[in-house]
Amino acid sequence: MPGRADRDRVAGAVDAALARSRADTDDPQAATWRRFEQLVESKAWRQAKDEERAAWANLVCLCVDAEAEDVLTLNTLIRTLGHEPLASVQDRLDELLGHGPDQPVLSGVLALLDREQAMCDALVDAGLDIEEATEVAELNHHHASWLILVGIGDPRPSRRQPWSDHLERLVESHSVADWRALVAPVALNPWGPAADRLVELARRTARDDVARAVQQFQVVYRERQEQREREHVALEIRRLVAISGLTQRDFAAYVGTSASRLSTYISGKVTPSAAMLLRIRRAAHALQEEKRA
Repeated sequence: MPGRADRDRVAGAVDAALARSRADTDDPQAATWRRFEQLVESKAWRQAKDEERAAWANLVCLCVDAEAEDVLTLNTLIRTLGHEPLASVQDRLDELLGHGPDQPVLSGVLALLDREQAMCDALVDAGLDIEEATEVAELNHHHASWLILVGIGDPRPSRRQPWSDHLERLVESHSVADWRALVAPVALNPWGPAADRLVELARRTARDDVARAVQQFQVVYRERQEQREREHVALEIRRLVAISGLTQRDFAAYVGTSASRLSTYISGKVTPSAAMLLRIRRAAHALQEEKRA
C-alpha cells in the first residue's frame, strides 16, 4: 500500500505540472503545455477522478521534460492503480489534448520507458540507492508493454502484415501506433505463427528488446484468450443445464458427476474435459427433447 510520501506525490502531480507549464515557454514543449492547460479548464477534466488527473499530468511531464520525480510519480501510480487500469487512463490523454491517432505524448513516454538503464541512472543521480532505483526503473519499463496492449482491443484479420515496415519505424520513432500494428496479429491469434515470425525478424535486425516484448505480449494474450474460452464454456454449460429442465443437482446426477463438481463447471472455476462437455451437451438436448415429446 502506498505510503504518505507516495500519496503526497500523486496529490501534487497536477500542481507541479501546471507550475512547470507556466515556466516553460520554449518550443516545441510550449505547444504541449498549452494544450495541457486548456485540458485543465475543460469539462472532461472537471469530470475526471483525482487519480486520472494525476496520471495525465504525470504523462505530460514525462513526455516534455522528464525529471526523477516524474519517474517516481509514475511508479507510485502503477503501484496504486495497477498496470492495466492506469494504462487505460493514460491512453485517453492524446485525444483529450486534441492530438491525432499517432499519439505523440504516449509515444514519447514509450520511448522514455524503453530506456530502463537511463531511468535507473537518473534516479541514482537524484539520490535513490541503486536497489530502489533498479526496482522503480524495472516496473516502469514493464509498464511500456501495457501502454501498447490497452489500445489494441480486438483486432480484425488483415491480409497484409507489413511487419518489417513497422519494425523499421519502431527503431526510430517508438510510435505507439506502429507497436500496436506490429503486435495486432499476435493478439488475434497468440498460438499462431505470427509471434515466432516477429521474434525471428526482430532478432535478425538486432532488436532483442522487440523480440522480448513480442514474447511477453504472446503470453498475455494467451492468458486472456484462455480466460475468455473458460468463460464461454461456463456460459454454455449454464445454458445446457437450463434447457434440460432439471435442477443442477439432478442434472449432475444424470451425467454422472457430483453437484459440487458441476457447480465448478458452471462458475468457470474448472473447465470440464472434452468428453464431459460432450456428455453434458447430449444429455441436455436429450432431456429437452423428452420435454417436448
